[in-house]
Amino acid sequence: MLTLATGCARTIVPVIESSKQNSAVLSANQGYILFAVQSDSYIEKVNIGGLRPLVYRPKSSGKLDTYILAAVPPGNYYFSSVETGRGEFDSDDEHDWDFKIKANAINYVGNLELLSRYKWCEYCFRVELSNKSSFAIEYLESEHPQLLNQYDLVYQGPGSDNFFEYIKGQINTPMQTQLSDER
Repeated sequence: MLTLATGCARTIVPVIESSKQNSAVLSANQGYILFAVQSDSYIEKVNIGGLRPLVYRPKSSGKLDTYILAAVPPGNYYFSSVETGRGEFDSDDEHDWDFKIKANAINYVGNLELLSRYKWCEYCFRVELSNKSSFAIEYLESEHPQLLNQYDLVYQGPGSDNFFEYIKGQINTPMQTQLSDER
């Protein structure tokens, strides 16, 4: 069943860094997904289940420590599996990898981590979805400041987190001032 779902999955195409100068406009039926992939192994693809399945295939299959920002349809999703050269790691009942994408917002859903449990074991990995909101903001400030000013940033990963609401005033004021000074 998973093979069939990923066979017709929409490929996630990350927003390029050119949005530093040009602000991208989402259509009414889109929101941004923001997540990181951190891995001690190479990743072939990340499968995301939902009404409209998604798949992320890194350009380089090397070890990753990167953020992915892409426009996707709103809806309920979940990380269903991560495929590496060492095998496929499926989500299970032990992990809560569900998230929601809201339209016209940047939806941070977490950092997907595929890390070695033991240095001597090539097949022993720990897969987690961690909330690293402060790193996500640093990434957006550095790579996509226009989008950060244009769209609300919301946490949509497992659990609840009020960090973005707490610092919202601190992000918008300095960023708007900084961007107006650069023009």
